[in-house]
Parts: sequence; C-alpha cells; structure tokens
Amino acid sequence: MKQIFIVIILLFSLSVFSQQLGKVDAQNGKAVAKNNKSFNKRAAITVGHFQGGGSLVGVDYEVLVGEKFGLQLGAGLVAYGASVNYHFKSTIRSSFISLSYWHQGVGFSTRQELLGPSFVYRGKKWFTFNLGVGFQLVKGEKRTIYNYDKFIFNYDKPVQLTAGIGYYFAH
Repeated sequence: MKQIFIVIILLFSLSVFSQQLGKVDAQNGKAVAKNNKSFNKRAAITVGHFQGGGSLVGVDYEVLVGEKFGLQLGAGLVAYGASVNYHFKSTIRSSFISLSYWHQGVGFSTRQELLGPSFVYRGKKWFTFNLGVGFQLVKGEKRTIYNYDKFIFNYDKPVQLTAGIGYYFAH
C-alpha cells in the first residue's frame, strides 16, 4: 500500500511540473493555447464502471509525461491497475491505445491478474469508453460467496475481454 501511495505522489508531482510544457510566446513569456482551452491540460481523472483495474466502480489518474505518452494509475472497489498510454494527438482529451495491468481482488480474495492492450475512446468533453483484451497472468483460488458466482464470472479463460465506461475530468 505504501508503494502505491508513493507512485501516486510521484505522478501528481509530474502533473504539477507538466503545466510548463506548453508553447511560450516570445514577447511576453506566457503560455499560448491553440484555439483550444484544453491544450495545456496534462492530466485527467476518470471515474466509472470497470475503471481502476476493472473494479465495479473505480477511479483512474493519468498524466502525460511526454507529448503523446501517458502514465495511468487506478484503484476501485477491490481492484487496482496501471497503464502506459499512447495518445493519437498531443492532448489529454484524445483517444489512445493502452497497455494495462489489472489486479482484481485483494489478499485471499484475489481473482486474477490481467495484462493486455486496449483502445480507449475519449470524447471532447467528458465521455470515455474502453475495449480490449486481457491475458491472464495469475488466477486466484476458486472461492465463491454466492452460488451463482460460478455462472456469472468465469475466470477460467486465459484470454478475456476487458471493457469500461465512465466520464473524465481534464485538469
């Protein structure tokens, strides 16, 4: 848990310094935006279903660390994850391809760990949707709390579909 907290602090510090990466006007030394108020925004918070490592309700925090590359950490209801993202445009509000790691479950209730690519669509203002594939790295023990658990959630497959939907705030 301490390691996750340290990584979140490091990503936050990157987003604080990344505000200086925009173009600068030579006459007055101020940042210049390209007809778009979101040009200088370098970080985003995503909230939604199957976000934060594939949890039922989760939050992801992404920071652009280069012109088109971003790092993302997330956590939610008994899951967490991390991603490396490549944006199609030089803004946080663009769609991207992501290589994601999802850890679903905590402690003795660990269900699985997935690693795989996904495509993430980001709308211009707030909507986001992702769809991808996850290759199972670790499969947890079969523990069912409810009798219908084995029929709804099938963790026996080595390759699984990953998806998520939510909304994001660029800052």
